[in-house]
Amino acid sequence: MFGALLVPQRAAIVSRVGPDPITRALASVPRVVRDEYEALREDTWCRSETVEQVFVAIARETGIEAGELVASSVHEAITGTVARIWRALLVMNSDDALLGRTPRFYARSYDRGSLTAARIARGHSELVLEGWHDVPELHAVGIGAGVRAVMMLAGRSDVRVSSTRDGEYVRFDVTWRA
Repeated sequence: MFGALLVPQRAAIVSRVGPDPITRALASVPRVVRDEYEALREDTWCRSETVEQVFVAIARETGIEAGELVASSVHEAITGTVARIWRALLVMNSDDALLGRTPRFYARSYDRGSLTAARIARGHSELVLEGWHDVPELHAVGIGAGVRAVMMLAGRSDVRVSSTRDGEYVRFDVTWRA
């Protein structure tokens, strides 16, 4: 995962739970995991396994369900990053233009697999993750939360994202109101 997403995500978690639970959580993971996570910068990459281990440890330490922690921190990180840089441009985009940019948004966050988008109907699309059939559930939650955040920033309301595994693929069903 790219640090440009993870650094703001880490800041969102610190803002939510404070630094002490994170310090305790990091002390509970293997040193190599802790070192990689602590060395993370916006221009570096971090193994997805490291991110997952850290989130599980923080969830255990705080009592917050890991999926909810991932979803809320991804949403806050993307909202903060995109709002600063691209929000005005997103609002002016059609659904088709947003869907066309989905693969690039994904590729800037992950270096494994690819995400494609297809419009099913007005206010409904399907995203397909290929090349990472065994994506951990927490990362699938994070991808869905990222899609939801971008759609909301683009002015769509009642955005809902669900995922299902389909053999070699993970499919994300996305619905919204314009």
